[in-house]
Amino acid sequence: MSFLNLGSIRKNLALLVIITALPAIAILFYSGMEERKRSISQTKKEVALIAHAMAQTQKNATLSAHEILATIALTTDFQFLDTKAVSAIFKKFLQNNPVYKNIVLIDLDGNVVAAGFPFEGVSLADRKHFQDALKTKDFSAGEFITTRIGNSSSAFPFAYPVLDSAGNVVAVLSVAVNLAGFVELYQQARLPKDSYVAVTDHKGIRLLYYPEKSATNPIGEAIKPNVWKIARDAQEPGIIVSSGSDGTDRINAYEQVRLNDNDNPYMYVWAGVPEEFILTPANTILKRNLFLLLLATLGSLLVAWRIGKGTFINPINRLMNMNSEFAKGNLEKRIEQDDNIYEYRQLAESFYAMTEALSLSREGLQESEATFRRLFEESSDPILLLDNSVVCVECNQAALDLLKMTKEQLIHLPISKFSPELQPDGRSSALISTEMGALAYKKGLHRFDWTCVNADGSEFIVDVSLMPIMFRGERMLHMTWRDITDRKRIEKERLELESQLRQKHKMEAVGYMAGGMAHNFNNNLSIILGNVELSQLKVQDPTVQNLLKNAKIGIMRSRDLISKIITYSRKGIHNKSSIQLLSIVDETIALLRSTLPATINLQKVTSPACASYCIVADASQIQEVLINLSNNAVQAMNEKGNLIISLELVAFGEKDIPAQYEAVPGTYAKLSVQDSGCGIPAEIVDKVFDPFFTTKEDYEGAGMGLATVQGIVAQHGGIIKVNSIPNQGTVFDLYFPIVKNVATELKSVNAKMPKGTEKILFVDDNEILATLGENILSEAGYQITVMTDSKDALNLLSANPDLFDLVITDQTMPDLTGIELIREIKKIKPGLRSIIITGYSTAINADAAKQQGIDAFCMKPLNMPEFLQTVRQVLDIKEKRFL
Repeated sequence: MSFLNLGSIRKNLALLVIITALPAIAILFYSGMEERKRSISQTKKEVALIAHAMAQTQKNATLSAHEILATIALTTDFQFLDTKAVSAIFKKFLQNNPVYKNIVLIDLDGNVVAAGFPFEGVSLADRKHFQDALKTKDFSAGEFITTRIGNSSSAFPFAYPVLDSAGNVVAVLSVAVNLAGFVELYQQARLPKDSYVAVTDHKGIRLLYYPEKSATNPIGEAIKPNVWKIARDAQEPGIIVSSGSDGTDRINAYEQVRLNDNDNPYMYVWAGVPEEFILTPANTILKRNLFLLLLATLGSLLVAWRIGKGTFINPINRLMNMNSEFAKGNLEKRIEQDDNIYEYRQLAESFYAMTEALSLSREGLQESEATFRRLFEESSDPILLLDNSVVCVECNQAALDLLKMTKEQLIHLPISKFSPELQPDGRSSALISTEMGALAYKKGLHRFDWTCVNADGSEFIVDVSLMPIMFRGERMLHMTWRDITDRKRIEKERLELESQLRQKHKMEAVGYMAGGMAHNFNNNLSIILGNVELSQLKVQDPTVQNLLKNAKIGIMRSRDLISKIITYSRKGIHNKSSIQLLSIVDETIALLRSTLPATINLQKVTSPACASYCIVADASQIQEVLINLSNNAVQAMNEKGNLIISLELVAFGEKDIPAQYEAVPGTYAKLSVQDSGCGIPAEIVDKVFDPFFTTKEDYEGAGMGLATVQGIVAQHGGIIKVNSIPNQGTVFDLYFPIVKNVATELKSVNAKMPKGTEKILFVDDNEILATLGENILSEAGYQITVMTDSKDALNLLSANPDLFDLVITDQTMPDLTGIELIREIKKIKPGLRSIIITGYSTAINADAAKQQGIDAFCMKPLNMPEFLQTVRQVLDIKEKRFL
């Protein structure tokens, strides 16, 4: 209800008086409207009575005309159509009955043969009343006509047939009625000005309108269509309130006139009274009453105004003056209470009590402010007060110490002035500080991390608590800092360590996957390779030989890929020995010089002391690492640039070793491959060692290169690091622990395919591999027995221990694995030679096979020369030794 408060007691009192007067105004208005309704209702009744009287008058006139015409039709002169005698009768009739304009006798052709006025050659054959009399042989009413005999004037006719003794029509009598009788009725009714009476025929054509208004309501013209439609469609008398053809609003009554009750009306009578005439008296009374009430209301307003001033306004003004003194600090101010108003006295006493309480709280507020100032200044956390523009207006000593600034330097500076231009998220410090202030005003408390810069230019990170407060009557922001720079540094180190551990676990998971893939691939490659090599022995066609050669090349390349997968899994079996790392580097550089484009500037950076660096490694794998990294560098340089391979000695502490590597502190040989290529984007540098991750097109590589490199380095107890600057180049640093051992030379492999006649038991659960082994060994002359079930093979040997010279078995088989089968065979015949073969297995390697007394360990797929050479060497062993 606040809209009823006008902001002033006087105005509110005036509004109260007006609201009080509203019911009276509503009652007066309602009474006036009811009076208007009553007047209109009464007028409608009166007008309806006039229309009814006109209808009755017309009905009487119609009945009179009917009787007169019926009587005349029975006379002898009319029966025999004595026109002269009839005309004389008509003249005398009109003289005695002025209500009729004319009376005529019409023959059956419609020609007038006798009339009350002189005529010549007049035909009425087209008249409705004549046609209806002939048709019905009864009294009929016509419609609006203009007379054709005597003076031309408007009239309304009736007709009656003259019948002979046989009932046939011989002529028609017609009389034209003068409607002037309705004028007398109008004059007798003494209707008000602009009232009227009117008559229309069955088509709505005016027969009479009085008082005459030929300009707007001419005789012989149709009345307004909308009014005529209402009357025509009605079956009973009615009332229409409408604007007339002359523009005057009237209450109109109409009534139908019929010859018989069931006939259609042949005439309508009308009466109308101006609506304004009816409403004027009621409106005058309503205006008078409202005027009197207005005068009474104005008087009440004046009295209320005077009373309000003395009762409310003056005491309140005195109270306001007293409050002004209170605001100035004069809490002892009092006023004289000379007004005998209870509420005013109570209000004044309440103000006095409030000033006493304020006087006491002022002291407490001063003490609180002193306490706040002491806490503010002595707080160990930096505190700043900011205005609405996040500008510092106050601070404590802790903030000055952290920023290394004086108070004069800090006050009136916005936050962005002691912050870096950009926050760690890359957004402007000025923009973010404004947003943080707005959030604090909205939320009430807002916390966030913020990077600041002290006077020395050093950055530090603070945990910010920002909340709005009132200080000295103004809204401000209370900002508290807590230095979390060390915590953020520790958290960053923790996240880096977690990332390294995740990388380690990911590599181990992918390693298990690689091992499973390698086992299946090697089995399939063994089948393909063995069949190709057997085909080479049996086919002499050079074309087919060439095709088989190409197929074997593809198989060997696939074997190399599987070998890389096994290497990555860190479970591959390789021949490691103490080697001179510099000699491997020299051999690799020599190989690279013959293969790299001439646009590559290949350089070697070493020192004389490097010649003594020895590591325990597989030389072929170290060479593979260098070639892989060099090829990547050439591609990164788009085959043009500087490629530097360097070697030096470094010392590694425990903190220098990333968490994903199982290396130990000590002295390491640092082997680096550096290029001047495009570099590696920062967002993918952590993914370059992921298996199958590559930025190359599909036809350029499978994405196993760097993953293989990482696997080889880790398998050798080493570490690999990458450092790259986009558009400048990349360097891969490989660290291998050095040893004092003297390097050993590698032995070459005999590539011949020896033969033999010994008896061999070949066991493999894969029937295709078993058949393949049988074919290869039979081709070499050996006597072969093939078993696909390890238990059946054990039972066969148990029954015939001396039947075989050699057992060759696969490792991965159901029921009994290869190593378990050999272990059981050794119990039966300890001296029986054995070879174990595997595509990949975590349960067996060369060292484990040697410890189990197995004579040789082979990895699938083996080419035929290598396989037959191993078989021959095992059979030729004179004393116990491992191949």
